[in-house]
Order: sequence, then structure tokens, then C-alpha cells
Amino acid sequence: MNYKLDKKQIYIATCVAILFIVVVAFFKFPLSHRQVGDESSYFQEVDYFARFGFFQALAQGTSLVYSLLIFAVDKIFFLGNFLVAARVLNILCFVFSAFLLFRLLHRFKGMSPAAISMSLMYFTVICSGWCWKGLPDIVSLMFLFGAMNLITGNGKKANYAIAAFFVLCAFATKPTAIFYFPALLVVTFIYSKRRSGMRNGITDALLFTGTFALCFAAYHVPGYMSYGRLMLEDKNHTYSGIQRVENKVSWNDANVYFEKYNPQHKENIWAITMEEVDSFRTAHPEMKLYEGHIAFAVNSPAKFVSNTADKIFLILPYSIQYGFFFAKWTIANRFIHSIFIVKLLSMLLIGGIFVMERKFVKDNLLLLILPLSYYVFLSLYVFAQMQDNWILCCLPLLAIPVARFLAGKIHIVQLLLLQAIYILL
Repeated sequence: MNYKLDKKQIYIATCVAILFIVVVAFFKFPLSHRQVGDESSYFQEVDYFARFGFFQALAQGTSLVYSLLIFAVDKIFFLGNFLVAARVLNILCFVFSAFLLFRLLHRFKGMSPAAISMSLMYFTVICSGWCWKGLPDIVSLMFLFGAMNLITGNGKKANYAIAAFFVLCAFATKPTAIFYFPALLVVTFIYSKRRSGMRNGITDALLFTGTFALCFAAYHVPGYMSYGRLMLEDKNHTYSGIQRVENKVSWNDANVYFEKYNPQHKENIWAITMEEVDSFRTAHPEMKLYEGHIAFAVNSPAKFVSNTADKIFLILPYSIQYGFFFAKWTIANRFIHSIFIVKLLSMLLIGGIFVMERKFVKDNLLLLILPLSYYVFLSLYVFAQMQDNWILCCLPLLAIPVARFLAGKIHIVQLLLLQAIYILL
């Protein structure tokens, strides 16, 4: 049978397959589904914003851009429900993110229509579990993809200023987006230098940095005036009316407790309860649970190095491959995803593919450094376990060499059919 498709037919087939995956995800997780995970924390912030206004909410160090967008969607579509508004916002941002990724993929050298299609399918598969949830990760991802498109675009001065503003919006949606900033600055300098010489490279990099710094400072002025410190978004507080009330136990305390003590030998950080941590601290006052990230690295270097190496060399390859082969939510993987040997095999598999795609990797190294540097910085910062959604903004780019490899070995029609079956499992 002749499966040959031209570029237009490939992209149409890809859009149909993406729509299929999104619809399947919707039936698994409808708009009316109850709140899950951290959704309640974000809706607390939206409610505070709606009740007390922009500047009061800004001072609290919330994910303000996310709250503002949820509030806007709720009013524009007359939804009257922040939970539904957040999920509608996420699916809209997913669509925009897919479009921005499509444009960004054309900036990579050596990408065929089939490779672009496969990369978009991968993006859809890994986001399908999150695009219908009221969490800010896909919104932050949209702003980051927008910034990358502007920086690697036509080189207009205004683009760098707008890109810096987009990075601030990504940060004001999900604070971990800040780990993209160093690599984006480097890419800004190199791209501008290649186009217009060293002088323009320096001035454009300064424009990007200066715009971000001004936006960052303006964003934090209300919080600093109210509390005397930078107010970064966290989940360690509640509200009593207009007043902010700090929780007795922070997530940082829970992380240190899990990594250094964990007397009940629980398998992951999310099995830990705050009551358990508080009881342990009361029973053992001599054991200090609060440690900053640098203090943890200094006081527990072996644990810090072990955790970081595990994230970079085992968890990252495993995370890349589960959008192609064994996803955490497939039936088969429920029995094997925590076994060390599977992660080791994932490292060998993804590492082998990167070696076979080494020319493509070399030709596009600058663009691939963007997501890799983000992941390395995040791994150094998060000394405990990471949630899957924290790395959504780097996986679609890191997986491009694998998508290109598969697109060259398997026919695109077969790939689309396999991905459709894959998501149903």
C-alpha cells in the first residue's frame, strides 16, 4: 500500500491526530471534574485577586499572570466558575503553544515535515494529561515558546524587549521559568552577533536583560514594600480575609524531612503529610528541617550529588522516552516505571539515538542548549523529587532528535496510528 503523503497532507493528518488526543484527554478529565492536586492553591490566589484587586494580590507573590488570565477568561466567556475558566484557559494556551512550537521547529536545521509532525505529536501526548487541568504549566510554556520565537526571529530590536516581557510573564505564571533566562540571554547574544556583528550582539543582549530587569523589579515592588523581601509564588500560605497566613510547615521543610530522615521509608515526597512533618519536628527539636538549597548541598553533599545525577542521567532520558514508548499512564508501565533497570535502559536508548543523530544535534546545539540548561538548573534547585509538569517546558525541545530519528525510520502514517493507539492505552 502506498502511504506517501505530501507536506500539506502530513500536517492535516497531524492536526486530526492532535485533535483526537485532546478529545480523548477531555473525556478522561472533563471540565466538570473535581479539583485535583494543586488546583485549589491556584484558585485560592484567583479568588484573592478577584476580592482584593491587582496590587494587593501582586504583593503576595502569587502566580499573578495566571490569576489574571483565569479571571479574564471567566469574565469574557461568562463562566462564573474559576475552575472551568482555568481549564478553558489551559486548552486555549495549549493550542497557541502547539502553533508556536510548529513555528519554532522550522528554526531547527534538517527538520522534515514528518519530523515536525512527530515532534508536535510528542508535545500533544505529554501535555494531554495536563491541558485540561487548572495548573499553570502550559500557560508558562506558551510564553516561553513565544519568547524563543521572537529571539530566533527576524532580529528586530523590539522583539528582544517583547521576548523579555514574555519571560517575565512565564516567571509570573510559574517561577521555575526563570531557569530559562541565562540560556535565552546567551542565544540572544549569539543570534544577534551572527546577524549584525559583536556590537549589536552586546546591545541586544543588554536590551533583553534590561527589559527583564525592569519588569522584574516592577513586579516585586509591592511585595517588597509590604514584606521586606522578594515575594515568590509558593504554596506555603493561606488567607484569612485580606491577611496572609503562613503555614506551620513549608514544602521546603517537607523536602528536607523526606530526603534526610523519612523514618517511615515512604517512596515519594507526595506520600508525606504536613502533619507528619510537624509531629517529627515537635518530637525532634534538635533536628533542623528548614535548610535553603545551598545549605542542603553543603550539609548533605552526597545526597545532593546523588539526587542531581539521578535527575540528569536517569530521570531525564526516561522522561524524554515516555512520550514515545512507555508512558507513566500506560497499563504496561504501571508495573515497571519505578524499576532502576528501566531508567537505565531509557538512558541507553535515548543516549544511543542522540549519538546516531549527532550531526543534527551539532547543527542545532544552540537551540537544544535552551531546554537542557533549564533542566540542569532546575535539577540543582529542586533537591527533592520533581513533578512531571515541572519539566513540560523543556521535554518537547529535548525530544526533537528522537522525533527526527523515528520519523526517518517509520512511515508517518504508521507513526500517527501508533500514537493514537498509544494514547488510548
